[in-house]
Amino acid sequence: MNKKQSLIVFIVSIIPTVIFINLMIYYFPMTGLGRILSVPMTLIINSIIIMFFIYAMNFRLKNMKRKFSINILIWLIFIIITLVVVISMHPQEGGPSTWVMIIERFKEK
Repeated sequence: MNKKQSLIVFIVSIIPTVIFINLMIYYFPMTGLGRILSVPMTLIINSIIIMFFIYAMNFRLKNMKRKFSINILIWLIFIIITLVVVISMHPQEGGPSTWVMIIERFKEK
């Protein structure tokens, strides 16, 4: 994968992070001033994770025969890690944390 392809993969893979951040802001708006720090830090951390995954896909998986199935597995792991980072970094000013609120909502249904 050359630099242009890597850039395209990076831009496409940052989209789930932006979507998750917007969903967290929409469903959990009581963040106070913590959002000023948490949103850029979440983007930075997820960008580092994305660069690691692009590195892994470029250099570690070149000679593997089952490249497609391993790439699908890597992308699923990447999306789960992205979701966990976004939820973990999202602040709540008052009340329980976002993890507790999400688990309580699933228990209600």
